[in-house]
Amino acid sequence: MFQNDDDIEKFLKNLFSNKEDANRDLFDDTKSDNDSPWKFENPKVKTPFNLSLDAPLHRKIVWLKERLPNTSMQKICRSAVEKAADQLIAEVKRQQQL
Repeated sequence: MFQNDDDIEKFLKNLFSNKEDANRDLFDDTKSDNDSPWKFENPKVKTPFNLSLDAPLHRKIVWLKERLPNTSMQKICRSAVEKAADQLIAEVKRQQQL
């Protein structure tokens, strides 16, 4: 399928939906954004992650799922983790500026 590294790079660039992302050199680590390494990740790609919850927290999420239409435990957890990650990132960046 791929004849050389250029073919692989072209293929990988096409995976990006944002033209700005597609134009960057995928094999040049010096151009990576060390402050935000997730910047060039494709948000459409879902990466599995196992999470063990204690029984009361699991039951709370089940309770929410049962009472919120068109939602799932995955959506509830993903939303909560995203908000918490954003808050923690902001806090870490604030501390790094001190």
